[in-house]
Amino acid sequence: MDKPWNLTIPGDFKRYLEELRPTKSTTEQLNGALEGLIEKLKKIMSVAIGRVGMAGSWGKATSTQDDIHVNLLLYVTDLRAIEDHSKQLPSLLNEIREYLKKDNYIVMRDIADTQQYVPIYLPTSDGMVTCNIYPTVDLLGSNPSQANVCTFYRKLLTVSERSPYNATILEIQSKLIKDTPDNLHDLLRVVKVWQTTKLALRGGAPKPEFFELITLHCWCKAGSPLTFDVRKGLIDVLGTLGDWSGILVIWGGTSLGRYDRTSMEEAAKHMGICFDDTPIVMDPVDPYLNYCSGIRRLVWEETARIARETIDHPLLNEIKITTDWH
Repeated sequence: MDKPWNLTIPGDFKRYLEELRPTKSTTEQLNGALEGLIEKLKKIMSVAIGRVGMAGSWGKATSTQDDIHVNLLLYVTDLRAIEDHSKQLPSLLNEIREYLKKDNYIVMRDIADTQQYVPIYLPTSDGMVTCNIYPTVDLLGSNPSQANVCTFYRKLLTVSERSPYNATILEIQSKLIKDTPDNLHDLLRVVKVWQTTKLALRGGAPKPEFFELITLHCWCKAGSPLTFDVRKGLIDVLGTLGDWSGILVIWGGTSLGRYDRTSMEEAAKHMGICFDDTPIVMDPVDPYLNYCSGIRRLVWEETARIARETIDHPLLNEIKITTDWH
């Protein structure tokens, strides 16, 4: 059942949402595989792992049963500064890669010079799950103070080499989504299915994060409800995409933005972004990411056309949208 917008009975859509989530069996198997992998790496690596973070769709709690991606973040105690990260990363990647190959893990490919992670497959009874392992420096810790966060962003805005910051940004991005209500996770899954099956643009399409943040933005505009009708949320998201030229999503200084307005404006100035030139969808964690950059007008128009068409499908065409999605 991969076309929820053709459903007509509310009970069928509720069942669809349940089937879209990873099963209990898959969840237990994958969590067990990750726990085993982490314990092995802690034992065999030549450096100490202080803590472990999770990112990707698994870290965000937005995976579907058929689409699970894990970013495993290993914060290495011995890496005490960004300079240590740059010097030791190649040897750490090679160490992880060689050990896992000997232990019969499926390492997907050789590691490129610019790569920051080791890509492997983790087996479950329902198939292989992609897992990227990032050994990295811990720049913030598990519970940073606001002062440390401000220092992190001040440094981020001045550095030319951003790769040591990437794992920390990935973890903050994932935690931001994970901490939202389960109802929103269901909506994010449905939007992901729409993006990959109904929209299915061949080239030059916005990244998945664009659709994720449009959904998050619409949820905030609806008052950030803890529970809501997912169908009404989907109509709101599709309607926003249907009016693509007016999209402006910025987070600096908002409750979900992890940097302040000054940092946002400094980053925008550095990138030559004018907030009057929409569409713009900024990242709430990385002030340097605008997910609308470089997308052709033709792609926006095709996205808008399909979004408007989807609203006319049986699942949605008789639903009356409300501002709070109830």
